[in-house]
Amino acid sequence: MAVVEKRYVNIPAVVVSETFDDKYKSIWPKKLTAALAAAIKGSSKLTTEESDDKKAQAFYAAGDLTFSKTDKEVAAQISVILADWPSKKMFRTEISKAAAPVSNPAKIDKRLEVLMKDLMESIQGKVVKTLESKVK
Repeated sequence: MAVVEKRYVNIPAVVVSETFDDKYKSIWPKKLTAALAAAIKGSSKLTTEESDDKKAQAFYAAGDLTFSKTDKEVAAQISVILADWPSKKMFRTEISKAAAPVSNPAKIDKRLEVLMKDLMESIQGKVVKTLESKVK
């Protein structure tokens, strides 16, 4: 049985491109970048360790996070661009969205914490599934 070499995935820091409160720009990119890396490391076909073979098939997964708020809810969306590495030739974008009602402004951070946990789990599964399907 041949051993399949794991494919490297380059994961730059997730970017917050839109938010209603700048504090989320310092909190969530680190958490989401770590969550994506953890999902990749948990795969039997993918790794965050760069290969010595510079010609080996590799991928790129760049996340963009947005937050929005209305009088009744908070919402978040993460888009992860998936591409070949190092060319960055894009082949797919995975998107996960979530929203939660918020009637009390003092509870926004707690609602967002729960919302983001679900969002992270969703995007982790989508990204890993898509990248694993591309491993030759």
